[in-house]
Amino acid sequence: MIKRKTNPELSGILSLLLNRFDRLEKQITSVGRDNLGGDELLDSRDIRILTKMSDRTILRRRNDGTLPYFRHGGKIYYRKSVVLKAIQQSGQQSPVK
Repeated sequence: MIKRKTNPELSGILSLLLNRFDRLEKQITSVGRDNLGGDELLDSRDIRILTKMSDRTILRRRNDGTLPYFRHGGKIYYRKSVVLKAIQQSGQQSPVK
């Protein structure tokens, strides 16, 4: 077994960095939610899991305007409340088979 010496100064710096990252993450999360009115952002993977839609169906619904979305940094995002409302409305409008 190899024993390693720990440098207390290095351990302190790493601990400080981790604490700052944790605080920054909390601030970023709270700022994002405040700007969205507390709404949760979903990406395409989240939509697939939530709705059990295929990638092609998600794309088709985006293109025909029945699945509202926005782009940020080249990535597509959806607001959860808006998506759930759109899915509910489309279910009410579809004809019964």
